[in-house]
Amino acid sequence: GTRHVVHFTADALMGVDAATGKILWREPLRTGAKRHVATPVIDGDTVTVTSTSIGTIRFRIWKDGANFKAERAWVNPRLKTVMGTPTQVGSTIYTLGPGSRCDIVCIDAKTGENKWAQSGLGDYASITAINDSLLVLDATGELRLVRANPDRYEELGRAQLCGKTWASPAYADGKVYVKDGSKLIAYELTSAAA
Repeated sequence: GTRHVVHFTADALMGVDAATGKILWREPLRTGAKRHVATPVIDGDTVTVTSTSIGTIRFRIWKDGANFKAERAWVNPRLKTVMGTPTQVGSTIYTLGPGSRCDIVCIDAKTGENKWAQSGLGDYASITAINDSLLVLDATGELRLVRANPDRYEELGRAQLCGKTWASPAYADGKVYVKDGSKLIAYELTSAAA
């Protein structure tokens, strides 16, 4: 019943009361890199975070009397993401890793166990979920459409959309927006069978 704003700083993950700014819970997560890059993934009463220092961790947030607490639901210490934010579709999380390699990795959101991994993305990519699919934009500006399939990697198509980029694509009203070093471009997504 309390609205939280979740922050992932260089030294902690915390929930802050959105109305008052009071810290409701705080879990120390230090990094030698002086920053955690990924945005937390919120799913009900859980928060999942990842970084190159800590691996991937899911916390369950719960209320104990008048106080909130964070407890580790699971830890996947080998799944370390340098840059890029995970995305969750159903009970599956899709993220990048491990370490400096850039694979798409599918993990079970309930257990943190790896389900599959697909290599070949170069040194960076971003993952954005739309419906039952993933938009995976790599650093060269190539976009892959991948089905959010917990059993296997299933690529539906790919296209070169822009130049070198580290930006995440955005999706709204049937259009995907991509940005490189010189321009912002909108593409309308259509069915190949149309």
